[in-house]
Amino acid sequence: MLSRPLSARSATQAREAFALFAQRQYAQAFSIARPLAGQNPESPDALHLLALCAAELQQPEQAEAAFKRALALVPQHPDMSLNFARFLGRQNRQREATEVLSAAAGAAPAHAGLQRALGLAALDAGQDAVALCALRRATDLEPGQSRHWQVFGSALRKTGALRDAEDAFVSALAIARDAHALANLAAIRRLLGRADLAAQGYREALALDPMRPDLKDALVGALIDVGDIEEARAAADRLTRDHPDFIPGYVTRAHLSWEYGVKEESIEQSLAFFFEAAQRDQKVAQALVSFLLEARCAPLALPLLASRRSDDSAQRLSYALALEATGDPRADEELDALHETEASTWDAYFSARIRRLVRAGDIGAAARFAEEKSQAQPLRQEVWAYLATLWRLLDDPREHWLCGYDTLVGEMSVPLPDDETIGHAALTAWLHQLHTARRAPSRQSLRGGSQTPGVLFGRVNPALECFEKSLLATIKSWIRRLPDDTAHPFLRRKQASVRFCGSWSVRLQSAGHHANHFHGDGWLSSACYIELPASVRAAQDNTGYLHFGQPPEELGVALEPRRFVAPREQHVALFPSYLWHGTVPFSAATPRLTIAFDAVPSDAAD
Repeated sequence: MLSRPLSARSATQAREAFALFAQRQYAQAFSIARPLAGQNPESPDALHLLALCAAELQQPEQAEAAFKRALALVPQHPDMSLNFARFLGRQNRQREATEVLSAAAGAAPAHAGLQRALGLAALDAGQDAVALCALRRATDLEPGQSRHWQVFGSALRKTGALRDAEDAFVSALAIARDAHALANLAAIRRLLGRADLAAQGYREALALDPMRPDLKDALVGALIDVGDIEEARAAADRLTRDHPDFIPGYVTRAHLSWEYGVKEESIEQSLAFFFEAAQRDQKVAQALVSFLLEARCAPLALPLLASRRSDDSAQRLSYALALEATGDPRADEELDALHETEASTWDAYFSARIRRLVRAGDIGAAARFAEEKSQAQPLRQEVWAYLATLWRLLDDPREHWLCGYDTLVGEMSVPLPDDETIGHAALTAWLHQLHTARRAPSRQSLRGGSQTPGVLFGRVNPALECFEKSLLATIKSWIRRLPDDTAHPFLRRKQASVRFCGSWSVRLQSAGHHANHFHGDGWLSSACYIELPASVRAAQDNTGYLHFGQPPEELGVALEPRRFVAPREQHVALFPSYLWHGTVPFSAATPRLTIAFDAVPSDAAD
């Protein structure tokens, strides 16, 4: 198909329309572009202009037709391909956008902008290898462009390559220092366990952009991680005072007050600032409701939902969950009413729907609902956790295939050297110093203990570094022994090694335990025993033991654990992240100290 240039008169009209488009006067631009394209059907510029205007005026069919006609006249044109890909991305058609950009980048391999756009589209389409290759190419073509390094660094972070992401943002900042790059580098370093460097980075970012509440909020988190609780408390107080419309600030301050506040205070006293702000702002009230539900304080949430809006699905779901948590039978009616709303696609609705069907005695319907979710979201650990219980209730042999209580739960030694600097005693003493919280996190499984904030692995401590190295070798050895099963949601994903995506330490006090739970962020999870009370080491009655296969109390079914594992110091229990697991309470004068992690598959050889 041959393209034709515009006449002088038509070119003047096109320039006028483009000027209007640049001023966001899309309707006026469209009134010129539409007849112009009709009069010049072989002009790619006229068709491109029409496509841009139609896209902005929410006329997707006309926009797509015009984009395709323009590109048929000038195949792989860089600007037209970029704009067509943006249009497709807005339509949630990332794979098609990637195809358009891939063709254009192939025709113009030295065009760095196309490479960057291809990388971003491929990342959204789940094509990580294509994305990283294209973004790496953009940095090679224009190594002096900070934005290329920043986009590359963000992509590396999204794929879990945190060390490489750190290097990319360091390269970006060597070219130009800006708050965005500094904040991203700080976030990556916090994920790497270097909260000290993260706090420094957030301060530097705030020096360049002092009014950003999200940076102030992130700084509070980093300060908590490094153990500077008083400075974190002061910064959190300033954040909610100076930015009363910034909702995450209230949530951060609430978590800080919950874990590090005065233990003798009531919840209303600890969160007085949150309750006061909730009276003035409905969005703050909804955030407070969510916090209270996570913290198992549903009775306090119900009054805040008294004036809920019937057209607000989030408020309606919160109300149903609060009723359910307080044992109010009206919860079932509320949940049923949400089944055809947008709330039915939300994560919180899934487990609530399962509980609702189980209460009604319709285990088969609950299993079918979960099986449908497992097909749509095969990496979602929560789905497999509930399926395990539902198959058990149905006496379905797939429970044992899925859970593999004997084959997929491992107990391995994690040896440490007999050394005063990097040995077991040094690690134990250092971990105890990290436990300064007065209360367990509101949204975690532990009851009667504390959990270290942020990321554990990556912190600077020789004993921890030695332990992590020994642990990784143990994990690799265990993975090599696993059977093959390409249909199995855990086994089909195994690779040579793992990448830690979360790590922390837990210290349980006497009578403490872990409520039954699963881990949503991992593939492989663990319990590494660092120090055990004498009563647990000598127990013969499952006291303090780890157990598997028992669902949470709120599901309302009385099932015993399928397997118990006796804790042993310097040993680790390894298991699929979707397995329900918890611990038996113990009585002792000394605490139970563990390290835990979540990990995802990695093909790294070392």
